[in-house]
Amino acid sequence: PLPPAVLAASFDPQHPERLLPHAPPLDPHGSPHDALLGSLAFDDLPRQPASLSVALEYMAISSEPLILTDCVGRICSANSAWVELCGYTCAEIEGRTCSILQGEETDQREVEALNTKIRKGERAEATVVNYKKGNRRFLNNVTILPLQSPGSGGAPDASFFIARLKEVGA
Repeated sequence: PLPPAVLAASFDPQHPERLLPHAPPLDPHGSPHDALLGSLAFDDLPRQPASLSVALEYMAISSEPLILTDCVGRICSANSAWVELCGYTCAEIEGRTCSILQGEETDQREVEALNTKIRKGERAEATVVNYKKGNRRFLNNVTILPLQSPGSGGAPDASFFIARLKEVGA
């Protein structure tokens, strides 16, 4: 596992069980690639060629809480904004599922509705009660997008998902 000081991580598709230190954040005013990446919106990610690698780079520069999961929901990567919001370190979440954010007041019908869309490889969005580390309740508007992975032929293949969390209340 990574030391707790490592906040941003990237995913190695050859070893989905491991989180690796991410490259330094990109300079949106630097190369054309960095400028393009800096201009992307979250909802643009599935339409990008090789969206899995683009998503990882996007996560490194985004101030929005973002998490990457594999097709069965295991956490592959989280950015520093997600770590700050939820209170878990990358080492604590590696290989776990987002169920670590669920608790007593989480509406399981909403979770199942999200999972149904995810299984179909569709965009999913809901507002649910989640819990930060230490059982601190928050109202979370979560948006989940399917991503293209290498070898998917340019179409979303539902092998990986990126989720954006937005705290909308307590």
